[in-house]
Amino acid sequence: MTKRQTPAGSPKEFQVYPELSPEEFAALRPSIATNGIIVPVEVDDDGNIVDGHHRVRAWNELRAEGVRVPEYERKVRAYANDDEKLEQALHLNQLRRHLTPDQRQEVVKELRNRGWSARRIADVLDVGKSTVGRDLSTVPNGTVDTVTGLDGRQRPARRPQTVAAFSTKEEERARAAMKELGIENMPSRPIRVGPLEKRVKAQRVLPSGPPTGEENSGGTWLVECAGIDDWNIDGAGIDLILTEPLYSCDGIDTYFQLGEFAKKYLNPDGLVIAYLGKVHFRETIEGLFENLEYVWLGAIVQNSRPSKIHSKKMEGGFRPYVICSLGDYEPKRWMYDTIISPSAPEKDLHPYQQTLEPLKEIIEMATEPGDLVCDPFLGSGTTGVAAIALGRDFYGCDIDPRSAKEASDRLTEWELENNDS
Repeated sequence: MTKRQTPAGSPKEFQVYPELSPEEFAALRPSIATNGIIVPVEVDDDGNIVDGHHRVRAWNELRAEGVRVPEYERKVRAYANDDEKLEQALHLNQLRRHLTPDQRQEVVKELRNRGWSARRIADVLDVGKSTVGRDLSTVPNGTVDTVTGLDGRQRPARRPQTVAAFSTKEEERARAAMKELGIENMPSRPIRVGPLEKRVKAQRVLPSGPPTGEENSGGTWLVECAGIDDWNIDGAGIDLILTEPLYSCDGIDTYFQLGEFAKKYLNPDGLVIAYLGKVHFRETIEGLFENLEYVWLGAIVQNSRPSKIHSKKMEGGFRPYVICSLGDYEPKRWMYDTIISPSAPEKDLHPYQQTLEPLKEIIEMATEPGDLVCDPFLGSGTTGVAAIALGRDFYGCDIDPRSAKEASDRLTEWELENNDS
């Protein structure tokens, strides 16, 4: 198989209709060589071809022979079970193919063996029930009717949700997003890959459950599953709070919470450095400065592909951050306000996961070894990794049990990999 090929074929349970004859398949190849695959190929969220395996087989063969056939559209559908996939494959085949009586009889027998009722078979093949009865004359009676639709009609009451994909890469992205989102959360109308991935991102932000209060710690770090308002770390004098509150419309209040938290736990000469969003910049700043004083504004320049803010028709190439203090800030060291990020933020652990290197630069500028760094909106724990990697102590919390556990696991793994003992 070449690098550009797509796996041919599909599980046999979805191939009830007879295979194309060699003559029919030979006639299909020139059409695809000239026009490409015109009718979209239907796949499930595991990548199995539900409908179109002959088209994909011809496409693969042509690609292997050096014919430059274009990529084709995939319709990636979410199904509740294999029975739904089979019914969809039968429906699509029925729209395009005319069976001989012998071929129809074989299809009817196969469906009966799978437990389909005569009425359901008649409906999906668009024939009379008496025709199905004749075709079933040699099949033993007694098969249990396991119709999964509401009334056995050829279309299930709930149509499979569809994602349109136009390349192998888009198909892989669609299948990954569908699996994470879950069939119960799929949109009812067809959707493209990009909007579907936005739904997944929004779902990831939702807490996996209420905060548990569970603590995990290592040699120089502590992580607790708690909200910022309920987190009690009395006795700890924090030298730097470095964090990224939620800066969507729903997260504006978190900046006010951050200022309240800093009033309780920040050392008098400590700093708060917070990432900012641009859409609600004014509101977040106002919340932060209810309790803190402005020191400076910085920017992390992203050399990766710009992020698009569709509501403003803007392409963003930098991430702003603000430096605050409790009052009369007396600078101890030189700092620079522009940081070049070497790579795009990784998002494998959290939708708002940040790049490690800019955080390390900020911590190195703003603190000394042995100082205490804190992130009360911990997420995946990137701030904690940056802090302990530079010889600082670290405290962090997150309201989401899943994020708190992932951050603790990540810090534990870093210690195991980097400690000599």
